[in-house]
Amino acid sequence: MTTHIAGLDIKVHQNGRDLLRQRCAWCPTILIDHDLSLLAYPVDQEGPRSPAIWTVGALVKVDGHMSYIVDEEKLPDDACASIDPEVTRSSALDRLLSLFDGRR
Repeated sequence: MTTHIAGLDIKVHQNGRDLLRQRCAWCPTILIDHDLSLLAYPVDQEGPRSPAIWTVGALVKVDGHMSYIVDEEKLPDDACASIDPEVTRSSALDRLLSLFDGRR
């Protein structure tokens, strides 16, 4: 289990699909990831409603496939922000991503 800090939600239109993603504001963990074009909705409704997102800044505990808000005033001991800051810096993330797409 790890507690994350909810960041901004981002919607993009890519290849004819509407995508919604919300990451942790501190580390690269994805908290919400939806392909909005796959949402079902009633025939008499104009389109799908956007799924719920976490309030920016909320403390979200992720336990496997379950996530929930932690009602605490300070960061809990299991917060991702307590990990070595070098691991969560963007340059470290860029190095990690380069392993997956062949960049060096």
